[in-house]
Amino acid sequence: MGKLLVVVPNGLSDGVVSSQVFDKFEGVEDVIFFMRKAHQDSSALDLKSIALVSTFFEFVKELRASDIVYTRSVFDYLYVYFLVRCLLMKAKITIDVRGLVAEESRTRGRGNLRYLVLDSLQTFSVRSANIVETVSENMKKHLESRYPISVSRVTPCLVSKRKVRRKIIDEGNGALDVSRFIYVGSMSEWQRFDMVCKILSNFDSEYSLTVVTRQAVKATTILERFGLQANVVGGDWEVVREELDNADFGFICRDNNLVNVTASPIKFLEYAARGVIPIMTKWVGDYSDIFHDCAVVMEDGAFVNSSDLKKVYTQETLDLIHRKVSQYVW
Repeated sequence: MGKLLVVVPNGLSDGVVSSQVFDKFEGVEDVIFFMRKAHQDSSALDLKSIALVSTFFEFVKELRASDIVYTRSVFDYLYVYFLVRCLLMKAKITIDVRGLVAEESRTRGRGNLRYLVLDSLQTFSVRSANIVETVSENMKKHLESRYPISVSRVTPCLVSKRKVRRKIIDEGNGALDVSRFIYVGSMSEWQRFDMVCKILSNFDSEYSLTVVTRQAVKATTILERFGLQANVVGGDWEVVREELDNADFGFICRDNNLVNVTASPIKFLEYAARGVIPIMTKWVGDYSDIFHDCAVVMEDGAFVNSSDLKKVYTQETLDLIHRKVSQYVW
């Protein structure tokens, strides 16, 4: 491969930087990371074994010496592209398309001008890159049908193999006498926590709900609107892991649009890795198809009931989830 320079994007959470950037290149020789100062100041990241540069001059020096530069942001790609071209460097540039920035802007209700600018930037990046990677088979199909390119590799968001466990049902404890639900994520509209609440407001049996989010006030407001009660908590992965290990089913609801169909939400694998059976819509990237036989996949406008959940909550289902999720690890 030669010397590799990895550009860590701004705006990623510490957890994503650790699990989706550092873990991706664990074991790769001769790799160095370009990381802005803000990330380096974080106490949540273990940087002891990571080779880092942070200043512009250090970056240019490493760029000159690199054979391949890995980027996963349109803006980072353009930054690297013009430096490489202007300074006549040898490096080949990889763009790893983790999302469709123009479509994401549209789903958030931004203006048409912004959409056109972002779409032009992504088009230029994908068509001019030496190597194109992406996050899902659905994304690969979309890119190859729209542009005259060939995607070199599909790498979904993966979890560390250290996070995966095989869950065993304790039949002696009356499994699913009370369904234990969990929701992990933000209160952004596209994550559809309101859909989760609507489903539970029509649920036909006793249940408990845990919500793990950094937006506790907003979560509580939405819960109150639907007349629901929940244990709302926030915290790092250790908190998330503890709550997942005490849950049976986890919600991941998405609308039918190009952003969701081509995505690879890490939340899905975090549920599955801990033996939490996903309850999801049909629009969760590749996973709605891959895990259809060991998850609860809802039709549009449908609800779930306790009898449906009891049918799927078996050791056979949990073992199938474990086998499948074990293929999605670093």
